[in-house]
Amino acid sequence: MTLLAVEGVTKTFGGLRALDNVSLAVDKGSVVGLMGANGAGKTTLFNLIAGNARPDSGNITFRNDAITGNKPERICRMGIARTFQIVRPFRSLTVRENVMIGARFGQNARGSRLTEVCRESIELAGLATMADKPAAALTLSGQKRLEVARALATGPDLLLLDEVMAGLTPAEVMSMLETLTSLRRNLGITLLVIEHVMRALMDLSDSIVVLHHGQVIASGTPDEIDRAPAVRAFYLGLES
Repeated sequence: MTLLAVEGVTKTFGGLRALDNVSLAVDKGSVVGLMGANGAGKTTLFNLIAGNARPDSGNITFRNDAITGNKPERICRMGIARTFQIVRPFRSLTVRENVMIGARFGQNARGSRLTEVCRESIELAGLATMADKPAAALTLSGQKRLEVARALATGPDLLLLDEVMAGLTPAEVMSMLETLTSLRRNLGITLLVIEHVMRALMDLSDSIVVLHHGQVIASGTPDEIDRAPAVRAFYLGLES
């Protein structure tokens, strides 16, 4: 079953065409990776899906409902949540308080339901021992996990992850991979993932879509992407 469909989406900023007739589909329960160099259009695509920007043309549907141009809060409450590449927690608030904001934004949770949503989200993100610590006390790895916890608290069926492993040590990358795999296994959540840590993206994803200068140049399984001539030439800098 197709959960998210992006069909012929184009987005320009002045004279720059950030996305050019981009199409992709994300099946329910799958993990789809988005691969491409800086400036390829990956985060722009996330912005369009999450409602932070509007496409110039094309359509985006979620569970067969059109979401093109809807406001972020509406899209979030429909079941799409995202993390951001540059982490910006409320540093003076605790981890729990940060996650409460996500729960109230996405689910309008109150009382005991709010407490339970926050507890579960914090535990699933691997931050249970830091729940009452201020966000400012977290390492980069912890702040990345807080982004995940805050997004989970909105109650998503589709989670957009924007470089949650960027800047982490190899050990932290492996730990984050285990967390994301656990989320998929235990919650059945669908993931659309931007990541520059290529081995991690290959290990995590069922399929990968490759963007280059705003266009899709390849899509397929990780093995197919690894062998694709266009990817080897444009992204890996190798001869086919």
